[in-house]
Formats: sequence, structure tokens, C-alpha cells
Amino acid sequence: MILSKCYRSKFFCCCIYRSVYSCIFTLKPIDMAVKRIWHGWTVKENADIPGIVAKGIPGYQGIEVLRRELDTETEFVTIMTFDSLQNVIDFQGEDYARCYVPDAAQRVLKRWDERAEHYEAVSYTIYK
Repeated sequence: MILSKCYRSKFFCCCIYRSVYSCIFTLKPIDMAVKRIWHGWTVKENADIPGIVAKGIPGYQGIEVLRRELDTETEFVTIMTFDSLQNVIDFQGEDYARCYVPDAAQRVLKRWDERAEHYEAVSYTIYK
């Protein structure tokens, strides 16, 4: 692999490596983001849930929602991204690992994790 170019923005450093057969994009957060990961399960009839909207949460960057069909239920995984752990604490309180499940979601979910897990984003690589 040969380093082709590196770009630096306010939030990410992006390096592009090239070879004859492939191209790799590596994004490294300059200020590490925090990923808040949580699971919920529902019956198949309730699996078409509406999108998750978060309004006015300081430091909130966005959310990924993953879905997996199982034999008798559907599993959802949410991955929320925040600028820092302090933003998560501001959003959720001192017991920041406690899950937050709005009433509308509780009505369609069969069960859910009581606690969310938090991880520091280290890098993001795309292989093309």
C-alpha cells in the first residue's frame, strides 16, 4: 500500500492508501467520539418501528439503527454517537449507562437492555 493523500478537517484526519487492487480510506477522529450502544427486541408484528429522533441534545451527532430478524422476534441495536462522555452524562444523568426508552418505544418493544454500553471511537476505515 502506498499513502496517496491525507486530509485533515476540524473533526477527522482522512488518509487514503492505494495499491494496484484496492483503495483504503481511514478516518481517525481528532477528538474521540463516544458510541452509546443499546439493544431492544420486539415481536415481528411490531418490527416496523418509526425512526428515532433526538432533538436538541448537545453533542449528539447521530444514530445508527441495526435490525436482525430472529426466529420469533426482531432485534434492534442502536448506536448513538456523541462528541464526548460528558455529553452522554448531560443527556442521561450521572447514571449515564441507564437505558432511555421513550414511552412510544416501550409500547412496541417486548424487552430491552436495562443498561447501554459506551465505547470510544478510535477509527473508521472503508475498504473499496
